[in-house]
Amino acid sequence: MTMRNQMKTPQRRSTAPLPVPVTPSGLPEIREEAAKFDVDLNAFARVANPLARILNRPHYDDRLDDGDVALVRRIGGEIDIFRARWRTINQPATDEHIAGEMLRLTTTMATAGNLNPNLLNETLCGDVEELKPTLFALVRGCRAVRAKHKFLNICDLVQEIKKAERTARRYSYALEEFNQSEFEAELRAQIAADAAKASQWVVERKLRKRAKRNARTNVRSRDGGGDG
Repeated sequence: MTMRNQMKTPQRRSTAPLPVPVTPSGLPEIREEAAKFDVDLNAFARVANPLARILNRPHYDDRLDDGDVALVRRIGGEIDIFRARWRTINQPATDEHIAGEMLRLTTTMATAGNLNPNLLNETLCGDVEELKPTLFALVRGCRAVRAKHKFLNICDLVQEIKKAERTARRYSYALEEFNQSEFEAELRAQIAADAAKASQWVVERKLRKRAKRNARTNVRSRDGGGDG
């Protein structure tokens, strides 16, 4: 075979199919729980303390609105349950969980045509295992890859899992640092401040009206005195 023919010959790659994904016990429930936490704790972490509200709102506003109060009271009223549920899903992922999620990605997402799917799956498992992700970060990161990216890419997956880990730390901090008594005290202080501000506004409005009436009276008096 000539050198030219050798160059034209396509490289042989394995066509052996990947096995059908086998979901580790409890993984579907973990995915569902992670999605619920993303809805509840993402908002909770933004409003549970004044500093978080200042950092996450325009104009550095740390006020609580009615929606904030309802959310924090709902989660705060069951804070111990939320903490226990969070600890369960925020524990380290096992090799079985990682293998299940990687196999799910490689069998449901498009990849480059010259990639060996078995080798890709093995590489993904190895790279993700080195990250030592939590269950939450694993399933959230994989969900983000499926939602945001058309093709499966190792770098994208690693970045999404790392991003999910940062989110998990934010959720953990919000849950562990939350104090119901301090929150209610802050709420009472805000209500008192709002009442004082409203009262001051009423007083100032009355003063402005009185000043306008006095001004009109003075004008009429001057006009009447000039005619006399």
